[in-house]
Amino acid sequence: MFFQILKKDLKRKKTMNVILFAFILLATMFVSSGLSNVAAVMNGTDYFLKKAGVGDYVVIMMGTDTDDPIKDVLKEQEDVKEYRKENVVFGNKSDLTDTKGKALEARNATVYQAIEDSKLKFFDSKNEKITSIEPGHAYATGDFLQKNNLQPRDKIMITYGNVKLSVILDGEAKDALLGSSMMGNNRFLLSKQDEGKLAEDTAEGVQQGKIYYIDLKSGADEPTGALNRTSSNEVMDELVKLNKEGTTIVMVTHDAKVASRCSRVLFIVDGNIKGEYTELSNETDPNRRERGLNNWLMDQGW
Repeated sequence: MFFQILKKDLKRKKTMNVILFAFILLATMFVSSGLSNVAAVMNGTDYFLKKAGVGDYVVIMMGTDTDDPIKDVLKEQEDVKEYRKENVVFGNKSDLTDTKGKALEARNATVYQAIEDSKLKFFDSKNEKITSIEPGHAYATGDFLQKNNLQPRDKIMITYGNVKLSVILDGEAKDALLGSSMMGNNRFLLSKQDEGKLAEDTAEGVQQGKIYYIDLKSGADEPTGALNRTSSNEVMDELVKLNKEGTTIVMVTHDAKVASRCSRVLFIVDGNIKGEYTELSNETDPNRRERGLNNWLMDQGW
């Protein structure tokens, strides 16, 4: 009886049913295409981070006497395969001007680094690895060039402490760690000679630091996925402790439970920051922190 009524109803409303069927078909195609794009973006992000050598964890530390705490932590962890350390110099956006003294638009903090000492791989606009830079030249992150309408061969001034450098921009450096416009630092790649001038300056406010790229023995695309939970908690306990003592820590992970231990979470898609989650600082319960972060990540398309 029911099927007979349904059959008659379908015959009476053929046009409406055809439109409804077409709508469902198109909706299914859009959903399928969207899921395919999400998968492609996630795979692209993984490939970029792996090719650049970001590692499973990243720790950024300021000061010249901060080696021992992080080294002790890394040596004690059995799941740490290796780590790479690079020296950097931290500056401010006020360091940067054009040749006429006009301030250039930049993020709040800047990172100056010698390409020879870099443990991260950087790529130019042609996706070629940057291996050397001549004295008096520099590469900068793409958003800095775009915001200031700068082109390759343009010249800028870096005034840092008692040092003044005039550098010619060779172009954009694709930076897997600090390349996004939502990150707090602009990175400038310099020659060893020019970076040395900044690092050796003794003026007040000059701040050196280090960046650690840490690889785990799991060595998987999901860096903490195969990591023993107890060991993961121990690593995070130490990193949280260092952070509370004043050390800035940047960590790259695909593990929401690990990310929920942080005070700020950035969701990166294809090398760009898609969203920022700041509610963790308002919640102390671990389960609620993880649940809230997971819900937010799902809304972001994770």
